[in-house]
Parts: sequence; structure tokens; C-alpha cells
Amino acid sequence: MLPTMNILGDWIVISKLHSRGRGMEVGDLVNYLHPVYVGSGERVVKRIIGMPGDFVVADPVGAPGKMVQVPEGHCWTTGDNLPFSHDSRNYGPVPLALIRGRNELNLVISISCSHHYLNDFRSYRLLPE
Repeated sequence: MLPTMNILGDWIVISKLHSRGRGMEVGDLVNYLHPVYVGSGERVVKRIIGMPGDFVVADPVGAPGKMVQVPEGHCWTTGDNLPFSHDSRNYGPVPLALIRGRNELNLVISISCSHHYLNDFRSYRLLPE
């Protein structure tokens, strides 16, 4: 999700009130289980660009003219760094049931701050599981 989020050092606050696609809109950043590696528990953060019934450009980088309709119960996601993102262009529409929540806040912890306060910060739980 570069440049929106850094690879290392950023923490995100996820609203689980929006799990399974409840209240999601185009443009939201969402956290979901990777649709190809569901059993591994790998989570992905991507931006929704299409909700059920919407028409989206399947691959604006590789095939700019191909349109796809998002099926019911699914959404279409992409990363903010299109040339290097693995998203719906690679694995297709994402089932809404895999969405774990909407990203509400990105916390950026600087290197100097993280060295001194990171252990104290980890002891706080921002949202219930």
C-alpha cells in the first residue's frame, strides 16, 4: 500500500464494526484474509474500488479497456502502488466474508520514538479481537 502506508513502522487501527463488508464504500481501505492463502491467516490491506454490481477496469496497467462486473457478495480491491501491487487484478474479486474490518487510522511511529516507547505502546490494545 505504498505510498499510503510504509512497509515497516506503521500501525493501523481496524474497525471490526465493518467486518464482512458492512458499511463499506468505494475508496475505503480494508483489511481482509488473502483469498488465495485463506488457511495461512495472511492478511492484506487494500483499497476498495468496486462493490457488488459495479463495473471496474480489470487491469488499468496491463489491459486498460477490459471491464469486469463485480459479482454479488464480492468487492474489487487494488493497492495504491498499481505497478507492484498484488490485488484483485491477480486473484479476482474478494468475497465480502473475508473482510475483517476497515482501516480507520494509520499510526506512524518514527525510528527515534519506536526505540524508546515501542514496548510500552505494544501493551495497549486499541480494539477488541
